Amino acid sequence: MMPMTVRPFDFDRDMVMLKEWADAVSAHCPPREILPQVGCVVETHPKHGGKSEPVATGFLYLSVDCPVGVIEWVFFSPQATPRKKREAAIHVISCLTECSIDEHRPVVFASSNSSGLTRLYEDIGYLKANENMSHLIFAKGE
Repeated sequence: MMPMTVRPFDFDRDMVMLKEWADAVSAHCPPREILPQVGCVVETHPKHGGKSEPVATGFLYLSVDCPVGVIEWVFFSPQATPRKKREAAIHVISCLTECSIDEHRPVVFASSNSSGLTRLYEDIGYLKANENMSHLIFAKGE
């Protein structure tokens, strides 16, 4: 297992990367103005002092009127191996879940269009709420 670290998402540095990763899977890249302030990037740290490599990112919306957090916009580096993606996904989900709990939002919702990612959520303790859901976005003026 390669050592991985989690760092905050840096909007000035990481938006280009997020767009590239979304484009690689033909997904809609969320505009900066709708992303929450709580986001993270998981990076690998190769042995022998090599350069760190971003592998995954995700974001956490924190509700202001009820004790709920929502994990969204989980993306992966298209160059990462399936094993690295799996390890990084566990870090992203765990980090954002812990953050939600630390912010007094003990209920966390998440969505996934990948059976592998859904299984990882379930392995961590999430329950599948329903099947075949589509998430739609409306943005006035776009």
